[in-house]
Amino acid sequence: MSLLNKKSVKELALQVAETYDPEKTRISADFIRQLENVVACVTIEMVRQQPYEGMTLKDTDWGEAVINQAKAKITKLRSSDYLHGS
Repeated sequence: MSLLNKKSVKELALQVAETYDPEKTRISADFIRQLENVVACVTIEMVRQQPYEGMTLKDTDWGEAVINQAKAKITKLRSSDYLHGS
């Protein structure tokens, strides 16, 4: 089961590459596979980090900390152009 809209991910990756490494013009299968695994790991951890009350999965402090850590490293782009609601 794929966790990604591969076409959208490829478009985003190539758009970001225009800023960080313009010579990169193609996406490998390994790149997509690794992103699939990152999404799976993040999903598992976000479920694991849930408080025990309620029946709804919600955002987590852990997830917010990961996003903030990544945003601190995004220096050449406006993270608000790429991250939803952040």
